[in-house]
Amino acid sequence: MNSENKILNFNNQQFYVGIDVHKKNWEVTIRTGGMPLKTYSMDASAQQLSRYMQEKYPGGQYNSAYEAVRRGESAVTGHTAS
Repeated sequence: MNSENKILNFNNQQFYVGIDVHKKNWEVTIRTGGMPLKTYSMDASAQQLSRYMQEKYPGGQYNSAYEAVRRGESAVTGHTAS
């Protein structure tokens, strides 16, 4: 069995993150190359989403959009680009 360690590298790959914002949680969809990668529910935390993207898709370029309602502001103000 080959036990090589593989390092994930998504340098310059574009990821599109759609966020359906609710008071206590977000429904998040991640897409790249026109294909959906994952849809999941998470706590309403921009920092948690940023950590997730950096952990799962290191080196990628992250583009996000959120549902334009009053609660959506926390998705933008708490997000920091890498």
